[in-house]
Amino acid sequence: PYTHVENIVAWHFEDKVVNTDAPTDILVYFHASWCGHCKSLEPVILDVAKHFHELGDKHFKLFRIDGAKNEVSHPGLRVLGFPAIYLFPALDKNNPIEYDGDRTVEALIDFITEFRSGGVNWSIELHFNVVEAVDSVLEDVSTDSNSHQYDDNVTPQEEQSRDDNED
Repeated sequence: PYTHVENIVAWHFEDKVVNTDAPTDILVYFHASWCGHCKSLEPVILDVAKHFHELGDKHFKLFRIDGAKNEVSHPGLRVLGFPAIYLFPALDKNNPIEYDGDRTVEALIDFITEFRSGGVNWSIELHFNVVEAVDSVLEDVSTDSNSHQYDDNVTPQEEQSRDDNED
């Protein structure tokens, strides 16, 4: 029933939320099985997870943890009641952002979109910046190698002497 929402426990929190390999924005939903507000929030949480899954966003995850049974200690995290929702931005996991807005799908999606590290758009932008940088370096190397004739039998001192004489 919790498609696209992964249930975790306290001892998996650091590995799943904080120490991720890929830059991933993570929303953690703390609930209690006896909490009426949590039960009414469940369909909202599922719809939010479904929304990001349908976008194909591989840089966003949603975890659900029973806060009544699992105490989590992390800087900036203070779960004082249920439900509690925190966003752990990909680029700043030590400063989670508590959600205290309306308990609607739209409001929660807006919050995530506003405060996350950038998700899909950020990763695409990062990819293109890296590709441009690599292309630039390769172009520089290609230009540099075309302007010099290299001889494997020449010592570095002889090469330097040639460069000095060319100027």
